[in-house]
Amino acid sequence: MGEADMGRTRVFLPVIVMFACLADAAQAIEWKRAAYYDQSYAGTWALTLGMVDLLAYDGYEVLDANALRSWMDDRIADGEASVVVFCQDAAPDTVAESMEPDCTLRRYLDAGGKIVWYGDVPLYYQGHADGTVTTWGT
Repeated sequence: MGEADMGRTRVFLPVIVMFACLADAAQAIEWKRAAYYDQSYAGTWALTLGMVDLLAYDGYEVLDANALRSWMDDRIADGEASVVVFCQDAAPDTVAESMEPDCTLRRYLDAGGKIVWYGDVPLYYQGHADGTVTTWGT
């Protein structure tokens, strides 16, 4: 092995060790996982029940609109790694109280929370407990 090859080996070994350590750290994170579904609230395009069942089977905590508010408030306070899947594509008025940056949903994201939104345009609709929606639009 030539001198140039030895130099490459010395460079690659620390890089490999660094990526191995990062992979271990990523696996060590205990994610708080939730799925939002509330039959009192309307959705628009999202196919809901099959996804809710799948996520519940995979260990996600299924939350109604009020429980989602409490759960997000807790994550804002504790800063734990978390993700919530919106199985309905109208954000409930319990977390999307307004289109202002101080609404619960925005504060949750600002605190490092993650949201998976697989339905209609995110935050296009605000859902209400009586089953109606308010169109916020784009």
